[in-house]
Amino acid sequence: MKFFKFLKAHMFSLTISLMVVSTILGMYFHPLFMSLKPTLSLALFVMLYPMMIGADFRRLGQFNTNGKYVMNNLILNIIISPLLIYALLQLIPIQNPAFLAGLVLIAVAPMAGSAAAFTGLAGGNVPLTLLGVTLTLLISIFTVPLYTKLLVGTVIYVPVMKLFYSILIYVVVPLILGQLTRYIWIRRKGEAHFKANKEILSGISMIGMYWMVIMVFGLEGAIVLQHPSLAGKAIIIMLIFYVVLFSLALLLAKLFKFTYADMVSLYYSVCKNMSISTALAIASFGPLGGIGTAMGGPFTDMWMMILSVRFLPRLKSWFNDDKPADKKETILNEKTV
Repeated sequence: MKFFKFLKAHMFSLTISLMVVSTILGMYFHPLFMSLKPTLSLALFVMLYPMMIGADFRRLGQFNTNGKYVMNNLILNIIISPLLIYALLQLIPIQNPAFLAGLVLIAVAPMAGSAAAFTGLAGGNVPLTLLGVTLTLLISIFTVPLYTKLLVGTVIYVPVMKLFYSILIYVVVPLILGQLTRYIWIRRKGEAHFKANKEILSGISMIGMYWMVIMVFGLEGAIVLQHPSLAGKAIIIMLIFYVVLFSLALLLAKLFKFTYADMVSLYYSVCKNMSISTALAIASFGPLGGIGTAMGGPFTDMWMMILSVRFLPRLKSWFNDDKPADKKETILNEKTV
């Protein structure tokens, strides 16, 4: 458990370090990484399966009682996100097609599961964020292939059926197996036991993620070093992408008179799921597609989520807190994270 907590606490620094080290090693030991390439599929499954065990679809029952949040969440993720990434890629063209596809996939991906944790740290409505994570995950099964085809289909062949197959293997199958595991676990051991050991799931998922980073950058990281402008453009695109989305989330929350807690939930709803987008990018466009998704993960989204934990509480006076969250409810939310 201590090891898993270490992996989670130092996620940002470990990920960046592994990217750099793997890229350097890949330049000298590329045949070794090629021989280990089949392990990528296993790493992706290990990364996603535990995450699906943690998904609680009972939260979809909150859909009708949180219509204002759901509507704005879908506007940001289903409408604005694809339009925004399309506009940015027209302004700042990316020449490498696979890299480009990776950027698009991270932009149209569902919400990040880690959004709930950051929502809790910033004093937000954790159950509401979990509702958004579940809802966008289900919708993405249909929207991701559609948007990928529309946005990059003119510059690179988009294997739509292969993309659907990848969603089936890396999203739907882990989702079904994860929910069965969750059901059996809770039925036999109880919900308290499940929650007490939830940290283990996160740790296993991170092991898969770290191995995925090692393999992807060991295989294709040298291309970024050979073409630094490629990475530079991508980071600028994703920085603008997230700054605009975070700003719009704040604007919509203010316009619709959200409480502070609900505003935080909507704010973090624009954070994208790197695990799912990377799995789909690698399966459909190769490791270079996975490096493209990294530009919207560790290099931009991740550290902006961390900084926002300190920034958001300063905005409390801007939002309607006529119904402040109960202290007990806040504690419960933090325990849920």
